Amino acid sequence: FVRAEPLYAGALQTLRTNVAELEGQLAGLSLFSHEAGYPVFYTEHDGLYAYLLARQLLIYSFSYPTPADKPTTRVVVSALHRPEDLARLANAVRAFAALVGR
Repeated sequence: FVRAEPLYAGALQTLRTNVAELEGQLAGLSLFSHEAGYPVFYTEHDGLYAYLLARQLLIYSFSYPTPADKPTTRVVVSALHRPEDLARLANAVRAFAALVGR
């Protein structure tokens, strides 16, 4: 653990790169609320979850704070995502946005 600092630094840089990549690929869409540089992309369009799941893309969507509440739907980027993962996601999100006019 003590010698893992370079691994953490590398993973943080990869995460930053991945977030910037997805931000660029989703630029111009009004589908998400997003803070620049933060790895979470929130949407009020809960139908995105089912749309992506049907295309074998899994994002977060769960009711919070209780099961009776409206679902919270969001995309969370990690350092483990590959560029092709992000491109596939962005293409599917753009197709969904075109369907809902966003």
